[in-house]
Amino acid sequence: MKGTKPLLVTGHPDNTVTVWDVSSGEKKAILSEKSKQEITAIAIYDPEPSGSSPRVIAAGRDKSVTIWLVNSSARAKYKLTGSGHSDVITAIAVYPGQGLGSALIVTASADRSAIIWKLETGERVGALRGAHTRRLNCLA
Repeated sequence: MKGTKPLLVTGHPDNTVTVWDVSSGEKKAILSEKSKQEITAIAIYDPEPSGSSPRVIAAGRDKSVTIWLVNSSARAKYKLTGSGHSDVITAIAVYPGQGLGSALIVTASADRSAIIWKLETGERVGALRGAHTRRLNCLA
């Protein structure tokens, strides 16, 4: 991340996400939701060079996705509760938006689908279904 210390995020079974400063090994923030669902997928997006705060995107076993702004208050920006997935979310990828107009989140699930969202608004913009006969485990 240009101009900031590199960050790493880890997800935990108690539905918390920890933000780490990679350079120092220091814990920067603990992000948590009221739900007690295990974190099953996580990603980080730094909107440089815009100067905006990085975002942490985490999914839980409850099929929801939470997006946090990682700044001094480390507050949740919004939660996608109607994720459109009928099973656990297994992976998240973020596409910065070059040529697309805005950054996108893609979630993959054990329900064999991938769903595409606008990062800044949480608007669902598409779904990829029907090509897989087993759960999706990864995205890139």
